[in-house]
Amino acid sequence: MMPPVQQTTVSSSEQMLRQVIILRGIPGSGKSHYARSLGITFRVPRTTGKIDLLRIPAVVCSADDYFIDPRTGQYRFDRQRLGDAHRSCRAAFLDAVRAQEPLVVVDNTNSARWEYQQYYDLAQAYGYEVKIVEFAVSADTVWKCHARNRHHVPGPVIRNMLKRWEPDSRAIQISPVFEPNQEQEPNFSLMHPDAMPHESIHAQHAL
Repeated sequence: MMPPVQQTTVSSSEQMLRQVIILRGIPGSGKSHYARSLGITFRVPRTTGKIDLLRIPAVVCSADDYFIDPRTGQYRFDRQRLGDAHRSCRAAFLDAVRAQEPLVVVDNTNSARWEYQQYYDLAQAYGYEVKIVEFAVSADTVWKCHARNRHHVPGPVIRNMLKRWEPDSRAIQISPVFEPNQEQEPNFSLMHPDAMPHESIHAQHAL
């Protein structure tokens, strides 16, 4: 059984280590839910002597956000605008690190190293600690990811992603855990990379 989700907690008077987390994984592997689960909690002392907890969620940068209609909330992918989507994602990321946001997450497939190396270099240039978290799949789990990917990415497209997948020795690998019933939203627990005791662990997660 996995421990509960762990978030970073720091005092408001402490100098906080800023962190960028770059996610890698095929559609349906759990990246987006993982990104939304992350945040930093501050301990804010009051004059009464009590301590308030203030949680700041991660700033999530994703090319997929470009295809979400702000009026309807519907996702409408357009391959011809994919370049614009990634430029928008990089611009959002640059705004976040320039603003010194405490926790910034890049939520893209990132099958090849060159696709996210620019994020890695920019993060370091702005003084961030960088972690790469890879959602590793096997022949037994890739079809389950395909079955539950919420943007309905076709199977052949996912296979092509896997064919061009490049290993990265810097990455912390976590593995999907699926509920028996694929039609229902699974329950899961995710750990912040800081709490991961090994370079490769199994984490329960879902979309």
